Parts: sequence; C-alpha cells; structure tokens
Amino acid sequence: MSELVASLEVKPDISKPRWDQSAFAGRAKHFFTTTNPLNLLLSNEVLENSRKIVHDYRKGIYDKNLTVDQLWRAKQIYDSAYHPDTGEKMFILGRMSAQVSKERLLASYVCATGGAMATALGANFYLARVKNVPKLVAALVPFLAVAAANAINIPMMRS
Repeated sequence: MSELVASLEVKPDISKPRWDQSAFAGRAKHFFTTTNPLNLLLSNEVLENSRKIVHDYRKGIYDKNLTVDQLWRAKQIYDSAYHPDTGEKMFILGRMSAQVSKERLLASYVCATGGAMATALGANFYLARVKNVPKLVAALVPFLAVAAANAINIPMMRS
C-alpha cells in the first residue's frame, strides 16, 4: 500500500513526471502511462475527479486519506485527457491515448505479409525444380518466410 500524502514531509512534485527522465526506463514508463489507450475508456466522472485532485493539490489542498499512488494516478489521467496549456478537456480522438499510427501499421503488415508469401512461394517453386532435396530443407520454408517477414517488418516499424 502506498503512503499517505499527508504523512510525507516532502510532498510529491506533480509539476514534473513521476519517473526520472534522464533514464530510458523512466521516459518509457512516463510515455506508456500517458498514452495508455485504456485511458480513453474512463468516464467523465473519473476525469473530473482526477482534474479536481490535481488542481486542489496544486493549491495545497488534498484529502487526508489521499495516497501517493492515487495522486500520481490522478495526475496521469489528467495529463492524458486535458490540454497542458489551456487545461481544457480534449476531444477524445485528439488525446495522446488515441494516437496510434494506423497507416504505418497497415503498410508494415502488408509489406511483411507480401514478403513472407513471396519468400515461401519462391522457395517452394525453387525446391520443386531441384531434384533430391532433403525433406528438412523443405520443412524450413515456413521459417524462411517468417524470417523474411521480420526482416521487412522491423525496419518499417522503426522508421
């Protein structure tokens, strides 16, 4: 269980991210919590409650039973749904949680699948023409196709 905010001598600074941003793990945790697609499913009541907790905490007002984890969760919800400059609730499709690149995902899928199919068909075509091919070589065709798909997919997703 998390500590109570009221019992801490040094209160959490919610104007900064929870995790150390100089380390990759801290940046990754911050990104994953802010862009969590499950935040899109939260009700308006939860969003408003999180906004109230964050605004009150910034003014130095907080519930005596508020835990550190509850405070940070409210801050993460607030950051995912409200504009950082204006403080207004953003349209659901404009939130960071809704930003998933469908074009890159689709292009990568099509290219990787096409590459795997071309590799499998080409290997099978070649093996049908060659005499005395061991069965083990023919059994490795699916592996070769998957390897080709990965060789295409990884650079496309990281570009």
